[in-house]
Amino acid sequence: HTQEYNMSQPTFEDLLDCILSKNNEVRMGAEKQYELIKVTYPEQLVILLTQATKSTKSEDIRAMASVLLRGVLINTESSLWSKCSASNKEVIKQEIISNVKTEQSKYVRSRLADVLAVLIVNEYVPETWPQAFPFLIQLSQSSSPEHREIALSIYSQLVTFLGDNFKRYYTTLYDVLAKAIVDPSNLKVRIKAMHTIMNAVQFCHTKEERNKFNPLLPNMLQTIESCLIAHDEENCLSALQTFIDLADIASGFLRPIYDTLVNICVKIASNQTLEDCK
Repeated sequence: HTQEYNMSQPTFEDLLDCILSKNNEVRMGAEKQYELIKVTYPEQLVILLTQATKSTKSEDIRAMASVLLRGVLINTESSLWSKCSASNKEVIKQEIISNVKTEQSKYVRSRLADVLAVLIVNEYVPETWPQAFPFLIQLSQSSSPEHREIALSIYSQLVTFLGDNFKRYYTTLYDVLAKAIVDPSNLKVRIKAMHTIMNAVQFCHTKEERNKFNPLLPNMLQTIESCLIAHDEENCLSALQTFIDLADIASGFLRPIYDTLVNICVKIASNQTLEDCK
């Protein structure tokens, strides 16, 4: 079936464009055609979507292709990943890695990171992608703050998706987080590190497991201080939310810094420039 199907890449991208249309009739017709391709030519659809994630036509097309690709690859009974040949899987994985590194749009890059996280999860149990984690470490050490932020975003998703199965990587993860939480040039990297720490602590079932992350607490607090100094309301709010979530998940984890945390909250409450954080 796949070999008989010969929709050109430009035609497929036109179809994605129609799915984005504000005209109901146009959009519904395109969605119907998309679903037909999905059922009849699943492997070809995955390839077309992968190619469309680097479309030169528009940023919207790349974003839509990335969202749809994640949807068809996510590890459920209807996942199309099992329909792809081993050789095509390799091509798809390399294509997504390449696109994550080169995509200029922050929004599209974030959607591509979601796809990459799903691919790593899909290949995790059969251990058929040994290059994935070295790539993530490389990304987390990149000179580009955007790449470092994306690496943390993927790690955060992997911790959540894989849960206890990811614990064998916690030593490596800790090293990545210890660097990220003191990132010298990007507060967003530090915020992403905080989110990842929270997700990891969530799967620590004993005090001993949680305590391994304790040395990161002072730098988590310092991140809030840095947000206050920079008058960065959005990141300050995000960092505070992480502490609130941590208090719900594992209140004991925060015990060593309760007093300092209360003092920071008082400082925020008296800061006239941070309205939303109050």
